[in-house]
Amino acid sequence: MGRHSLYRVQWVPAHLSEYYDFVAAGVASALLSGRAKSRLKIYLGFSKHISRLPARGIRVLIQHEQTIVVGEPDFAIEKESDFHWSKQGSKWVRLHGPLESFEDADWIVEYSAANNANVLDSDFAHLYSEKALYIAPLLGSSRQYPIPRDVAEVNTMFGSPDAGRRAAFLERAAEQGIEVTNLKGFQTIEQALGSTAVLVNIRQKEYFQTFEELRVLPALLQSVVVITEDAPYLDCVPYHEHIVRSSSENIAEALQWVIHNYQAAYEECFGHSGLGDMLELLAKSNEASFQTIIGKEF
Repeated sequence: MGRHSLYRVQWVPAHLSEYYDFVAAGVASALLSGRAKSRLKIYLGFSKHISRLPARGIRVLIQHEQTIVVGEPDFAIEKESDFHWSKQGSKWVRLHGPLESFEDADWIVEYSAANNANVLDSDFAHLYSEKALYIAPLLGSSRQYPIPRDVAEVNTMFGSPDAGRRAAFLERAAEQGIEVTNLKGFQTIEQALGSTAVLVNIRQKEYFQTFEELRVLPALLQSVVVITEDAPYLDCVPYHEHIVRSSSENIAEALQWVIHNYQAAYEECFGHSGLGDMLELLAKSNEASFQTIIGKEF
């Protein structure tokens, strides 16, 4: 990057690669803008990498895990991993990776506004309060002239469609005569959503309740009507008014309503300038965060 150096991890899990590349591209663009005052070395890693990186550089921790757990976690599974817990009432906060990594990071990049609000409302707030940056996952290009789809094609983007709550939803939809296709195997989210009219977002497990922005926000960019289960801190997500929210119990009924009233649902989500203005603000906020990352002096 000219006189600067940007270091990436060698292997990124497939489900994170598009967001990781998005953050890397944003940092690279900031470096090439010429605003950095001195020669910089920037490292983009996950929690397991940060404490092993040179201190004479800017260490950016990309936090990609769900932090919101409601109810009692399945500790038989969770305790085997490097998780740290804090309990606030009936809600747990879960951080993945060595706490030293969060302390040693110069910046923490959060894909989720709900995660950010959740951690700041916990015993781990001191790790986030000075250096967490919400970088909205604006993955793919926004449709310049968004219009409703001709056919109300309903899709999901489940990594595990054959098990648990997601499988139960697909079975229930089929019983009600609703054809739902699970999208897998596409190189980018934008490609996957090309013909999608309605996207249904179901959590994999009941107790993981972080709102999944990595698939929802790219869907809105493609003018897809999104139906999602309600979730904690959803009101902290800047674009929450442009999605269809439902309780877990009634999500199949919410889908029925959207299918039979697709034009009205589309107008409610996209029929005014509010979302476009919000997307512009998010893009500007992201740009400011990338500039913040390169602005820290050592």
